[in-house]
Amino acid sequence: MILLLYTPATYDVADVIGTYSYRLGILGGEFSYIAAAGLFLSLIGFGLTYTANKISNKITGFGLW
Repeated sequence: MILLLYTPATYDVADVIGTYSYRLGILGGEFSYIAAAGLFLSLIGFGLTYTANKISNKITGFGLW
């Protein structure tokens, strides 16, 4: 939905990681910068998943691994 309402007038307030990477990576051709941003996003996602798994194992005894 963000991409549907995405215009140059709303770039300042409507940018999320997905639209930012689309605008800079695909349209702007800055592939190395967006690859670094994607790696950073993946590390944050892994950290949150790992933390939620540890909390789940401690509270319920069940987790992802």
